Amino acid sequence: MQGYLEKKGGVRRNWLRRWFAIEGEALSYYSKEGGELKGSIPITANVEPRLSTVRRLCALASQARTAPPPPPPPP
Repeated sequence: MQGYLEKKGGVRRNWLRRWFAIEGEALSYYSKEGGELKGSIPITANVEPRLSTVRRLCALASQARTAPPPPPPPP
């Protein structure tokens, strides 16, 4: 399952359109379809969906969140 969703940014806290895909046991998100991996959220028994009646929101609460590895240092 995959498609566009909006997520709240981690630093500026604005809403960002991201391409999401369920890959194995993770919900991965990318800058755009076929774009750079921005991060992933493990989907386990510890993930708790929280629905909101405001703005049709659904939050995933997880104790673990991973991001892609940092780029290699310049030569």
